[in-house]
Amino acid sequence: MRLILVRHGQANPADIDPEKGLSETGRLEVARLGSLIGPLQLGVDEIWHSDKVRARQTAELLAQAIKAINGLVQKRNLGPNDDVAKVTDAVMAENKDLMIVGHLPFMNNMLSYLLAGDQHRCVFAFPAAGMAYLEYDERCWRLNWFINPEFGTAEAGARFRSYH
Repeated sequence: MRLILVRHGQANPADIDPEKGLSETGRLEVARLGSLIGPLQLGVDEIWHSDKVRARQTAELLAQAIKAINGLVQKRNLGPNDDVAKVTDAVMAENKDLMIVGHLPFMNNMLSYLLAGDQHRCVFAFPAAGMAYLEYDERCWRLNWFINPEFGTAEAGARFRSYH
């Protein structure tokens, strides 16, 4: 079973867009992520997303790069502060290859729960439009790779240089 976790791209501020849809920067982040993963020819059974506009928009954009046999599915319990154990139970019951598009702190908590057994043990911090690819081998989840869409940008280079 494979699981791809994605944090939505950068959203508009609520004073500009009350629904907080993807900003232009957010659309570019997700497009960059799509261009990075497109050549991998990934496929999943479904792409799950929360009811928030920014998660749906991110899922729609990524569906152009990742084949989803059963398409996009809006799911409950994928909100920023929802219980990751419920979603993990649903993932295990489905026993399908899935992509889940969600929010912070949910995505950080989900990855921590899957890898360390504790959603409050911060294992990783998702950047906007970050993607984690995991596999379950009948005993445990393992992180195979992570993509930060900022990789290779001038901003990432400047941050890296500031540490040295």
